[in-house]
Amino acid sequence: MSAAEVRDEWTLAYGSTGVVLLVVPLLLAILIESPLLLVSDRWSRAKVVPIGIALMGVFMLLAAGAGSMWTLSLAFGGWAAMSGLACAQAQGALMDAFPDQRERWMTRWTLCGTLGDAATPLVILAVAALGFGWRGALVAAGLLQVGHALVLAWVGLPVHAGSSEEEEDDDDESLWARLRRGLADRELLAWLGASALCCLLDEIFVVFGSLFLRDQLGASMGELAIAFGVCAIGGVLGLVATDRVLHRVDPLRLLACAGLACAVVFVAWLQVRELWLSVVLLFVLGVLLAPLYPICAARSYATKPGEPGLVAAVEQSFAWVGIVAPWLIGLAADRWGVVPAMMLLLIQPLGVAWVGARRIGRSTHSAQDSA
Repeated sequence: MSAAEVRDEWTLAYGSTGVVLLVVPLLLAILIESPLLLVSDRWSRAKVVPIGIALMGVFMLLAAGAGSMWTLSLAFGGWAAMSGLACAQAQGALMDAFPDQRERWMTRWTLCGTLGDAATPLVILAVAALGFGWRGALVAAGLLQVGHALVLAWVGLPVHAGSSEEEEDDDDESLWARLRRGLADRELLAWLGASALCCLLDEIFVVFGSLFLRDQLGASMGELAIAFGVCAIGGVLGLVATDRVLHRVDPLRLLACAGLACAVVFVAWLQVRELWLSVVLLFVLGVLLAPLYPICAARSYATKPGEPGLVAAVEQSFAWVGIVAPWLIGLAADRWGVVPAMMLLLIQPLGVAWVGARRIGRSTHSAQDSA
């Protein structure tokens, strides 16, 4: 969807466009999504996931027909809330169906999402070529999501051997009690915190990395597109490689090694002043970044088997990271320059590597104690 077209249709200011398309939907999604996630573990996933995806399509269609900017904003908020609900339960189904391969399945999930993100501009271009505007793109997206829901309701979700997909949690634990239990789980918080850090070397990195390449290396707009396109290709290939090696390599060791290697390559990238070498290092960086989020996310679900809604609800407590981080990095860049500010992004690979290394030490001590 084109934010510029939406802004032009209702003659919005830049700030108002951000509020309508980003701030209000985010806040609304948090308000609706959190309680739904907490109670969703008591419902049948076979019903929750397709219904959630179908409602995503309905909200897309409502957005397509929006007569005002606030109707559009509310529709996006509803879409985001249903997306969070459906994705959490769908991921939970995969994690519980394949408990010995959680990291591989989360890697595959991330790969599919990455390919979907890459295909989105092509879909928008196709819609535009057919003469439709942003409303037509939303109609197409809504219909695809409704169709996806129907197919999923027909084929069903994967179920772990010996479990029942229709089995529901009938305990009387209150929503607040469940949330407190999740927030008191240090292992869950550690992995969710590591997952939250993975936003740093994602969109935030693209924004400030583009400024770095332009200001320090004089890169043009076309060269910036090529550079970060190469990084994205590295990420896709890294996810494919991660899926292949995870059945032979301990996920925690892969996480720690990839995090440390990523930090080294990132520092090297900040030092080079040749554009071609910078692009090469961006490709390597994309490959090394690939395993970080899938392994952290899979480990988060592993701490609470059968409770993906609780995991996703507790994850909301880390939503501030993606909001505050770009603001702080921007302030640092204004005060000390873009290069020192970019060094703050090292918090992701080093933090993730630290979490993984600590778990390796714990598992080693546990094995020695049991022996």
